[in-house]
Amino acid sequence: VVGPGGLGAIYAVRKSGTPAPSLFATIPNAGTYIPGVSEAKVALGDIDISADDSMLYTINLNDRQLYAVPITNPTDLRAYPVPDPGCVGGTYRPWATKVYMEKVYVGIVCDASTSLLQADLHEYVYSFTPATNTWTKVIDRGYSMMDPVWRAWNATNGLQPIVVDIEFD
Repeated sequence: VVGPGGLGAIYAVRKSGTPAPSLFATIPNAGTYIPGVSEAKVALGDIDISADDSMLYTINLNDRQLYAVPITNPTDLRAYPVPDPGCVGGTYRPWATKVYMEKVYVGIVCDASTSLLQADLHEYVYSFTPATNTWTKVIDRGYSMMDPVWRAWNATNGLQPIVVDIEFD
């Protein structure tokens, strides 16, 4: 369900008072939804908030950028292009975010949408350091290390991999 703010809208619910959602921020260029074509390619991916509650981070699935949204001034958002890991036979699809130890971790999958070959599926996790605006690859897993049920992304295949969340123990 898309709210009145559109595909890039992020809503907030206050902890006290009336629990009605209100528009908190709008991430630009979130795309246009086309049934059967744009699933997992438009709108927003995962959202995470920094440990000090000062910054919200999310992935714009359409423009493949990490957005940093200051909690106290959400109109002052910043966008950071997620690196293309060099996918073969398809497109890179960032989704997951996790703030941990002053870095933002982003999960990416290479979708094999052009070649349709399972061997071209790939998972990555990159870390982003906001203080220096630098990206570092921290996980690199090819298809041989993935669950064999995953298939290349296309309009008719429902078993398509997405890195939707990252957690640390």
